[in-house]
Amino acid sequence: MSALLLTALLSITALVVVVSLIDSFVRGRHVMIALKRERALAIAGFVPQADACDVRLRRPAVLSASAVRPFARRTPRSMCPQPTASAA
Repeated sequence: MSALLLTALLSITALVVVVSLIDSFVRGRHVMIALKRERALAIAGFVPQADACDVRLRRPAVLSASAVRPFARRTPRSMCPQPTASAA
């Protein structure tokens, strides 16, 4: 009985490992394709633009009392693309 249980446990573990490796391969392939596309665009002279939610606004380097501008507000998180359950 214990041999049957051990065989079933090892079979399930092997199946999970194989599925995990296939998933990693598929994700890695998609990432590699995206990186090759970005590299080709960079070589062609195009610069990728960062999303608004990824850009951190900085304070001006010099603050003078006569020319104080209001700081730009950050983009609300609701406007940023949210990751979906399938992408995670």
